[in-house]
Amino acid sequence: MENTMKVSGKTSVPRLSSAIIQHWEKTGVLTLSCIGAGAISQAIKAISDSNRHFIMHGKILLIKPYFEEVDVPDGGKKTAILLELRAINV
Repeated sequence: MENTMKVSGKTSVPRLSSAIIQHWEKTGVLTLSCIGAGAISQAIKAISDSNRHFIMHGKILLIKPYFEEVDVPDGGKKTAILLELRAINV
């Protein structure tokens, strides 16, 4: 998916936060794909951090979480939590 970023437990929060802002400004919608508690933690921290940018521009980020089975490199499948991000005016 073109508007999907994969997040791991080792993902840098500041880099992901910047990527969220840059990608959203280009496309208006973004989904973060997270497998594991560490990935969810990094994603939520980056969303919280990037939300400060959106607030300064009169918007807030809404998160729509859902589950989806995704293919993993070893040929298997895992359940990922996807976080769909949309900004709305406040």
